[in-house]
Amino acid sequence: MIGDQLQRDIAPAKAAGLVTIYIPSRFRPQWEPDEAAVGPDYRVEQFDQGADIILATNQQAGSSLGRP
Repeated sequence: MIGDQLQRDIAPAKAAGLVTIYIPSRFRPQWEPDEAAVGPDYRVEQFDQGADIILATNQQAGSSLGRP
């Protein structure tokens, strides 16, 4: 899951067992939890960095399954 809100995107995805990529935005609601408390798996500054993580993770998973 790639998201820019810790409470609405990252926390529920982590609870569901997904790998999370947090992209902080300029908008930060007062009720937003602390990033360290939510613990996203990755933190990036731009969406294309999130794509790089997804591609690398998929390649690693494929190689561990014997795929090229």
